[in-house]
Amino acid sequence: MNTKKKLVLVILLLFFFAYPGVRMNAVYETGKEKIAHFLLIEKDRMRTDMKGNETDMSIIFRSDKNLFWSIDHKKKSYTEITKEDVKKMKGKMEEGIKMMEEQMKHLPPGERRRLEEMMGGKMMRKEEMVTYKKVASGQKVNQWVCDKYEGYQGKEKVEEVWATDYPKIGIKPEEVKVIEEMGDFFSELIKGGAAQFYRFRPEKKEGEFFGVPVRIIGYEKGKKGFTMEIKEVKKETFNPQTFEVPKGYKKEKFGIEE
Repeated sequence: MNTKKKLVLVILLLFFFAYPGVRMNAVYETGKEKIAHFLLIEKDRMRTDMKGNETDMSIIFRSDKNLFWSIDHKKKSYTEITKEDVKKMKGKMEEGIKMMEEQMKHLPPGERRRLEEMMGGKMMRKEEMVTYKKVASGQKVNQWVCDKYEGYQGKEKVEEVWATDYPKIGIKPEEVKVIEEMGDFFSELIKGGAAQFYRFRPEKKEGEFFGVPVRIIGYEKGKKGFTMEIKEVKKETFNPQTFEVPKGYKKEKFGIEE
């Protein structure tokens, strides 16, 4: 066998045995902007590219390195967040909350109440978990048949979710487990309802939606805030450089770095 044929054989073998990744193409829409999301997933890493009229960013989470990169393609720069940074962020947030609460103790009751209302109470209380209940079945979103759920924080509806099960969408839970691992990475900061955003549900549990969310509509005070919808899911093998910071990009200091 000549050298050229050997090289072709090696390339074919590498391609055949490469770990197949998952690509999800989605659209995230608010009243101001429509942003295309391209989610690329492998066993221990994931990347999301976000492109819109005013947006050209990527985020990369590396479970194998236990770090997170936020990349600004317009500025050709990036920031890096480690697990230690997350712990520091939590500490600074707690310090800020304690200082704010201490200062507010000395305000007149009316002024304190107005300030709490302006802040939405977010600094003063932990976010409630979102509880989901199934309200419909057999609804079609793009090519997938879904169950529809409504999510509530207390008595307020905050989400509508259309979810389909894994076989219908053509992936296995272990293939997208890294999404949950990214949620765990930020778990000390992301609490309550926000934390549930990072959960694809492979098992049925009371008060949760089941399966892969292919459409989510978020509400705030009864008004629609955003819509996220997955348009396509397919298997794909990615170049390893996909999950690295582009060469030549400048590293910027993260906000809490001293």
